[in-house]
Amino acid sequence: RHSLVLTSEAKVLSAGANDHGQLGRDSGTDPGASGPSPFNESGCFREVVLPTSGPTPRVIQVACGDQHSLVLAEVGNGVHRAYSWGCGDNGRLGLGSTLSHHRPQPVELKPPNKFEGGMLVQVAGRASTSA
Repeated sequence: RHSLVLTSEAKVLSAGANDHGQLGRDSGTDPGASGPSPFNESGCFREVVLPTSGPTPRVIQVACGDQHSLVLAEVGNGVHRAYSWGCGDNGRLGLGSTLSHHRPQPVELKPPNKFEGGMLVQVAGRASTSA
């Protein structure tokens, strides 16, 4: 019910249903952000802005679940970070809670940005799960 697009300029665009914030923006301030089709009223996708406290993240992958979204971005020095937003039911956003978020949130991994023995290199979403 929603789509994410990754452009050649490493920007993320979203369109479609936004009932849980999966488009990465508030539907109250964007009348084209809700609805059952992949395109909003104006027929175009809109940019999703990732939070940053340093260099602008360079998005390298996008993924969607039914009601949530994920991106993988390089945040500098070859370090990758996952961001998630949308429906937080059952902890599917990986943020340590079941809260939903209408804006991208950085996913904190322990130790910072690594799994056992390796670096994060891919994100995936399916129905109500993330990996």
